[in-house]
Amino acid sequence: NATPICPDVANMRHAPPRAVHARGCLAPQFARDAMNATPYGSPYSQTQASTPALDLHAIAKTQAWRQLWVSIALSVGGVVLSVLGLAVGFIVFFGLALVIAGIVSFLGALASITDPTRGLANLAPNEVMRRQVLRMVEAELAIASTVTMRTTKGLTVMGPSWLVYHDDSTLLVTRREDVLWVYVAKKKSGQVVKLHLRAGTVVELPMSAADGHLPHNLVNALPHAIAGYDARWLAAPLPVLAQEVDRRRYTMSAA
Repeated sequence: NATPICPDVANMRHAPPRAVHARGCLAPQFARDAMNATPYGSPYSQTQASTPALDLHAIAKTQAWRQLWVSIALSVGGVVLSVLGLAVGFIVFFGLALVIAGIVSFLGALASITDPTRGLANLAPNEVMRRQVLRMVEAELAIASTVTMRTTKGLTVMGPSWLVYHDDSTLLVTRREDVLWVYVAKKKSGQVVKLHLRAGTVVELPMSAADGHLPHNLVNALPHAIAGYDARWLAAPLPVLAQEVDRRRYTMSAA
């Protein structure tokens, strides 16, 4: 069943029509963002001409090296706590947990340094093919019509077919049509924008109180995607989500 239109969306005076066209229910938080955020295209977004060209492979490699140093710090901290724990007692378990977490993170970082694209398995099955896709994406995002959105922690770049987000620890590269569901979720560390992808992965984009334009602009730029949290979609199998999104894309393209 299609998600119904939220009652408060009907009275949204400032939301772009595409934000509600053939979308189903737009959650209240999106309605508030749409009414309060700066409209799509000003000053939160800018053309690629004022943004340096992206080197996605280099960004992924930098993140892998950062993860390596963090894992080393975790392991060292765990060893120190373990030594202190021999005298104090109970904190030795926290020290051992940190050491284990650091070792696991260290091994993952080494694998990512060897192949920085391993976290982008949604693009292609092997490194050679993924690097080819990244070069194609970089070429598309170099055109003048590319739109960027800066947030407190990261940068979102949208071309005609591709969506890229990166910050200190997250790199998302996906076709716009492969984003199935977008909604805002609360975590202990704050709010995040969750993107459910066709490949089955869920990517979390961190946002602060000043980043209300991020979900608003994503919804506007991805009119085919399901917008807003709904427990029914959370319980639905991935093929059902994909089928609904493809139905919306077909309906919009035929309109």
